[in-house]
Amino acid sequence: MTAARVPLWRVALGILVLAGLAGIGAAMAPVYIHNWRFQESVAELAEDPDTFDRSDDAIRTSVAERAHSFGLPVTQDEVTVTRDRRRLKIHMKYAVRVSWPIYTVDLHFER
Repeated sequence: MTAARVPLWRVALGILVLAGLAGIGAAMAPVYIHNWRFQESVAELAEDPDTFDRSDDAIRTSVAERAHSFGLPVTQDEVTVTRDRRRLKIHMKYAVRVSWPIYTVDLHFER
């Protein structure tokens, strides 16, 4: 039994597809990394006991400023602050647009 040879064009096409997927992943990775760091920063803010005594507007402003420092387009209107038994909850939903010459995608995040 002999193994069938794969045509060269199929190998080249497979490599091209994998390279394209790797390129897309590399282009989106910074957004996901910035989001992850931002989420960690907001979690630390919510757990800080001094934050509980601040006004909701001040907390929303702080969250939006932190988001902008990571290059994320979060506005104060997208941030909701709730308090429950001396525990602060910060919730937000936002989208980050990633544009390429032939395609644009909105990556949606929520905390």
